[in-house]
Amino acid sequence: MNWSRLIPLKRGENFRDFHVLSPAFVRYSSPAPPMARVPAASTWNGMPRGLDFAEARRLFGFAAAQGDALARYALGGLHYNGQGGPVDFAEARRLYGLAAAQGHADAQYTLGAMHHRGDGGPVDFAEARRLLGLAAAQGNKHAQCMLAGLHRDGDGGPTDFAEARRLYGLAAAQGDASAQHSLGLMDKYEELLRATQLQRHQCAAMEALRAKQADADADADALMQQAKQLQLHQCAALEELRAKQADADAMMQQLHHCAAEEALRVKQAAADAMAQQLLDEDAQEKQAKGAPKATKSAKGKKKKVTMCHASAAAPSAAAASAAPVAPPSSGGTSATKPASEV
Repeated sequence: MNWSRLIPLKRGENFRDFHVLSPAFVRYSSPAPPMARVPAASTWNGMPRGLDFAEARRLFGFAAAQGDALARYALGGLHYNGQGGPVDFAEARRLYGLAAAQGHADAQYTLGAMHHRGDGGPVDFAEARRLLGLAAAQGNKHAQCMLAGLHRDGDGGPTDFAEARRLYGLAAAQGDASAQHSLGLMDKYEELLRATQLQRHQCAAMEALRAKQADADADADALMQQAKQLQLHQCAALEELRAKQADADAMMQQLHHCAAEEALRVKQAAADAMAQQLLDEDAQEKQAKGAPKATKSAKGKKKKVTMCHASAAAPSAAAASAAPVAPPSSGGTSATKPASEV
């Protein structure tokens, strides 16, 4: 390789000539396969010391801004490895995403690996499957090997040993040692892998069952609290009803007492009226029976009075006969009256 062409471009040089430098920078700036990090630039074997990664960042930035997929991929590698500046997984994701959208297989693989590991964001096996599938379809052996692992383990989708075996076979045919080793393990330990996968699903199902049980317990506790509150309200309502019933009973008893007293008054008044009537009738009857006796008694009294008058008049007549007789007055009337007129 002609390392003299790796010297940064001078001001005024044709910017398109920078693409001559791109392959070398891409080679030493792109991230390694997902299971290992690329060592520092000063320790790379065969890589000359003193490369200006900061200037490479600047120049790749110009090309990336113009939509160059290779420059975006290379600049993403610089951000990923912290070359020429700080490590920035989020910016690396963004740049790899732009290049992957343009169909760059290595960018698709690297971004899928970042989703697989959770570099610069959350782990997303489903998105990793999608991106690795795009890169694997273009023949990227690293993508084929990693995607086979996702199919084998059931990450991001269903378990598919047949597809995992196929993808491992494609990568192994391209000389990928990891794929060859994994393919051998699948041939030898497929049953063990199935049992492991089944255990994983069982653990997930048990965890989901625990979560559901916890939710059910929480719902049961909530229902129990609601039942207690309802019972308290019912007790309070029953106590209030008892108090109202007691008041109603007292009022009814008072009304009955008043009615009984009124009925007693009416009966007493009726009895008094009847007694008075009986007394009046008895008095009238006695009065009616006593009238003849009163008449006889009056006649007897009158006779006694007459006899008393007669007895009183007898001495007077005797005295009159003894006295001298006066001559009649000139008026022809007597000065005294005979006793019989008295």
